Amino acid sequence: MGSQSRPLADRSPDMWRDKFTSIPRDIELWEAYSKERDVLKNEVRSMLVSAGGEWTDKLVLIDTVERLGVGYHFSECIEDMLADMHSAHEKIESYENYDLFTTSLYFRIFRQHGYSVASEIFNKYKEADGKFSEAITNDPAGLLSLYEAAHLRIHGEAVLDDALAFSTSRLKSMAKSLDSGSLARQVRRALEQPLHKGIQRIEAKHFISFYEESTYKNDVLLKFAKLDYNLAQMLYKQELSQVKRWWAALDFDSKFPQVRSRIVEAYFWAVGTSFEPRYALARIMFTKMLCTLSVADDLYDAYGIIEELNTYTKAIERLDIESIDGLSDQCKLCYTTLLNVLSEYEETLVKQGSYYYDVYYLKKAFQATMYAYHKEAIWRNKNYVPPLNEYLINGSASSGLCMLGQ
Repeated sequence: MGSQSRPLADRSPDMWRDKFTSIPRDIELWEAYSKERDVLKNEVRSMLVSAGGEWTDKLVLIDTVERLGVGYHFSECIEDMLADMHSAHEKIESYENYDLFTTSLYFRIFRQHGYSVASEIFNKYKEADGKFSEAITNDPAGLLSLYEAAHLRIHGEAVLDDALAFSTSRLKSMAKSLDSGSLARQVRRALEQPLHKGIQRIEAKHFISFYEESTYKNDVLLKFAKLDYNLAQMLYKQELSQVKRWWAALDFDSKFPQVRSRIVEAYFWAVGTSFEPRYALARIMFTKMLCTLSVADDLYDAYGIIEELNTYTKAIERLDIESIDGLSDQCKLCYTTLLNVLSEYEETLVKQGSYYYDVYYLKKAFQATMYAYHKEAIWRNKNYVPPLNEYLINGSASSGLCMLGQ
């Protein structure tokens, strides 16, 4: 075993080092922000409940609340508003009275919330030749709204394929001539990162700055969004610090320096998946699982020789502490880390009253991922290049998505 060369990869060091390991919590500031936020929250709720007037105004209010990143506070209220609007709208025979901005916003908001909205509502903006009318390029806000709506297209919706191509082309040309105001910045941001494909926390941060520059901003809503964002950031830092300390206690840096330390990146993924404060525990466990998966990936891909990986994979089949005998020191560290994370996850679910099958399927997903890693290690050891289909079948497991979906 010792005579074989290890497939050591050239790993970049952790760029964050100890930056987030110890973050003091300002209790007084937290309480002050929370108190002020709660007062403003009631005011924003009143805005939503009492919203009347034109459909455009209601849709803009809902969209603004959600894009500022505070929609989760009012999810039931927003769903009730949309249900009432949808019920009333079914009695309306045509969309002809809507301008491009409202039509596109209506389509995007209702599709985002799971309603069935026909894409044919955009046909009225086409000429007889089937192409979108150049006249709508005189409405930058409407064109941007169309662009964002088109990203919610599904397979076979040709009108939205055309809408996306048209709006993208015209916005790119328009971006060069728009002034430096809020709309211009929104156009440039949308072309770089469409809203529907963005990470909610990042998009909220951008939109807060856009909204602050808007002449139509509501100061109460803006202040509420800022306070809520800052409170969430304070919470995220504490969670990240907790996970960083967990990782430091494992001492991979000295015991197994060949594996990557990607705590911050893993936590960022967790926030992107579930950003609401109430999912704190889910983010922490998700991050630990991602880090554990990253360790296993490096063990199979960037350190282990085939004999020790064969032994390690046999231990993975059992997932119990008795299987640790015969493993190398590095494999033992990886194995015990995995067992401890699974045990912590199981204990957490039990406390919350969840069922055993949740852990059962998570273990099965971990095993499936490890088996796929092992197969790739065998391929590497044999200098075997698999056909594309064989590679894709194994890659669907080695990607780790089956585990992250549990």
